[in-house]
Amino acid sequence: MQAISQNHSDFAARLARIERNIASSTQLLFVGVDEVYQMPRRDRKPKPSRGMVLIGNILYPVSMTAAVALGAVSHAVGQVARYHVQGMPNLKANPDVESLVQIVVGIVISMLLGYFLGLNSRAFTTLKSTGVVLGALFIHNAVHLYPKFFAMVTSEIWVNQIVSHTKLYSILWRGICFML
Repeated sequence: MQAISQNHSDFAARLARIERNIASSTQLLFVGVDEVYQMPRRDRKPKPSRGMVLIGNILYPVSMTAAVALGAVSHAVGQVARYHVQGMPNLKANPDVESLVQIVVGIVISMLLGYFLGLNSRAFTTLKSTGVVLGALFIHNAVHLYPKFFAMVTSEIWVNQIVSHTKLYSILWRGICFML
C-alpha cells in the first residue's frame, strides 16, 4: 500500500511542476522523474488587420499586371542591349533562331529583375514569360509604326529587314508571315 501512495504523490508532484511551467514563458517538453527539459515558447504572429488584408488583395492583381509589363520591358531592354553589345546583326542568320534568342534573353532579364523586385513566385514566372512574348509581338509591330526611332536605338539594317519582310500587325515565324 505504501508503494501505491508513493506513486500517487510522485504523480501529484509531476502535475504540480507541469502547472507551474504552463504559466511561465517556457514550453514544457518532457517531465521525467528527476529532470525537466524545457525549450523557449515560440511567439505567435499576430493576425493581420483587415486593412492590410484588403491592401494585399488589391495589390495581388496589380502585381500580376506588373509581372506581364516587366516581361515586355525586359524583352525591349534585351533587344536594345543585345544590338549595342553585339553590334550589327547578321543578315544571313535564321530569323526563327534570332527570335528564340531574343525571347530567351528577355526571359533571363525578366527573371533577374523579378528577383530584385520581389516578383519571383511560380505564377509570376509564367506571367513574366508571357510578357516577354507579348513584348516581342509589340516590338515587332512597333518597328513598323516607328521605324526611325528603332533605327536610332537599335540597327537600321535590322529595322529595314523587319519592315521589308513582314507586314504591320504580323509576326514572322518559320518563314511565314502570320497576321494577328
